[in-house]
Amino acid sequence: MKELQAKAKVTQTMTRDGLVVENQADGTVENISSREAEQDYSTDAEGKAEKILERAEDVKDKHKAKKKAKQAAETAESEDGLHRSAARLELTEEERADPALQPYIQKAEAKADKLDAARAALPKKRVPVKEKVYDAVSGKAKSTLRFEQQDKGPPSLKPNPASRPLSEALLFAHGKIHEVEHENVGVEGGHKGEELVERQTAKAIRSGIRHHKMKPYKAVEKAERQLMSANAEYFYQKSLRDNPQIAQSASNPISRMWQKQRIKQQYAKAARQAGQAAAQGAAATAENGFRVTKLASEGGERVAEFAARNWKTILIVAVFGLLALLLITGLQSCTVMAGTAGTGVTASSYFSKDKDMLGAEKAYAKLEQKLQRYLDTYEATHNYDEYHFYLDEIEHDPYVLISILSALHDGVFTLAEVQGELEMLFEKQYILTETVTMQIRYRTKMMVIIGPYGVPQVITYQEPYEYYICTVKLKNKDLSHLPVEVLTEEQLSAYSLYMRTLGNRPDLFGHTQYPNASTIKQPTYYDIP
Repeated sequence: MKELQAKAKVTQTMTRDGLVVENQADGTVENISSREAEQDYSTDAEGKAEKILERAEDVKDKHKAKKKAKQAAETAESEDGLHRSAARLELTEEERADPALQPYIQKAEAKADKLDAARAALPKKRVPVKEKVYDAVSGKAKSTLRFEQQDKGPPSLKPNPASRPLSEALLFAHGKIHEVEHENVGVEGGHKGEELVERQTAKAIRSGIRHHKMKPYKAVEKAERQLMSANAEYFYQKSLRDNPQIAQSASNPISRMWQKQRIKQQYAKAARQAGQAAAQGAAATAENGFRVTKLASEGGERVAEFAARNWKTILIVAVFGLLALLLITGLQSCTVMAGTAGTGVTASSYFSKDKDMLGAEKAYAKLEQKLQRYLDTYEATHNYDEYHFYLDEIEHDPYVLISILSALHDGVFTLAEVQGELEMLFEKQYILTETVTMQIRYRTKMMVIIGPYGVPQVITYQEPYEYYICTVKLKNKDLSHLPVEVLTEEQLSAYSLYMRTLGNRPDLFGHTQYPNASTIKQPTYYDIP
């Protein structure tokens, strides 16, 4: 007898993969629709990918920070050596009494005082020095140890033993959050924002510490550069006084710039040679300093022994320090975000006085007017037979000029400080070339002679003469093309920021009085039909 079975109870359910039928008796599920299953692009529940990416970003940030700090230390150390040896001028009473040179002497003295103050502000360290003292009576030598105050060198890159445990703790905490933020947009967005704030805060702290440590060395470097420029300006003015023929040729701006640059190069070469001689004398004392390193190594061993005996206390202090750092980071996140906009506005603004900026523009315009007068009266002041002129327009953008000067002087300058830079920029922007060509030409002449029978005759002949052709060319390289030649990479960034915002002073150079001045580009609006 055939066994009768009841029809199995089934339920139909619509899912994301289509219509499915579930057998309530045996629990089997069958997809009866032809729809293909969607691929799952969501992250895994444990957040493994986020952990790997986060660790890679952490390693990359550390590598970039170490590389930047190392480059800054190497740059400061190299520039602190032989390349920036500047000294105070040694002048006679006659030179000091010359009224024509007194302004340049006073400027050089002021720059020398500024350099002395910057060098005195360098961090100091006590260095033990071992000396031998000979007794004239006994004829024996005694060794004495004394301490000297010497300038500290630029800070070198030292590994921080607490950075690795702190980094691992932060990565562990973020990894735990990644495990529970699966498909939760709110938690994931908040976590990403927190990571961004932490990373930016760490960068700001590292940058601030590095800037604070390198500030005195950069101040010395800047003071030495200004002193070398002031000394070179003095020697240039002195050469004009002692050599009248140089003073006559200096009336041409191009010749004046060439002479000044040559004097600066000669002075810089002499300063470097003096620095090399001082370095050779200092090398003789290196042996005594090497002997003292034994004392420092013994002190390091004592510190290591103390750490081994009290490792628990040090670990507890490190944990509390980590918690305090996390708390401070969370509290300062809003301050960092709010301060970013203010910092951008500050960095892109002109801080020089209006009279100095307008005075610099006026001084540069006077140089252009002098060049224009020279070209307008060229035929009247020269004696050539023929002239050919190929002249570019004499014009410039005042905002470009002020942005270059602001970048060269760290945002603030006075009119007296930028006289040399104005002449330098002018000579680079305008290139004047005068070429004189001599040709032998012939002209027809007539002469009357008496013939053999006493009859006068008129004859013609060709007479050679010299014909001079002067070709004058003026090339305007455009002032906006010069920042690449005269600015460093950091100064170029500042210049670009100034030009993007016009120093937040779009009213400084009105378009009516300064037709070549830049303007802030307004966005283009379109009407939707």
